[in-house]
Amino acid sequence: MKKLAYCLLVFISLVNNTIMAQSIESDNNPRNIIYINAGTLLVYNSVNLNYERRTWHSDNGFFKNYYLNLGAGIFSRNSGFAPGPNSKGIVSSLGLIALTGKSNGHFETGLGVSVNIETDITNDDPEEGFEKETFVLPNIIIGYRYQKENAPMIRLGIDFPRGIYMGFGYGF
Repeated sequence: MKKLAYCLLVFISLVNNTIMAQSIESDNNPRNIIYINAGTLLVYNSVNLNYERRTWHSDNGFFKNYYLNLGAGIFSRNSGFAPGPNSKGIVSSLGLIALTGKSNGHFETGLGVSVNIETDITNDDPEEGFEKETFVLPNIIIGYRYQKENAPMIRLGIDFPRGIYMGFGYGF
């Protein structure tokens, strides 16, 4: 009888540990991400360096991770095949990005604001014909992201004002 009670106690403790081990999930999303992002609308092109910091994580709801995004880069805009002015400038952005899912592939969406400082080249003479303009645009992001903690990250999607974008970086 004593032997049966001992075996039953060992069996119950092993089953209990197995159940607990299977219910624990690890969060494999990085807290920090640095990446280069390039986007184009054919007549508008940009390249940006971005830093993201995870500000909030939730196990409930559609979106699981929220990141604060800071970015800076350069852009160029031309008139396409029609004659007209070309411009170039610098851009800085601030936004919030939300990710779905608990695995490595995520739907991403985001909202933010970007400040653009643009120099219009309105004349062929480089000594004259420059006009500087500063304007603020909203950032709207919809895309796909593949990321792991301490591993490379890739993202693809559509963004206003960048257009179709692709980004490569590292999460840690």
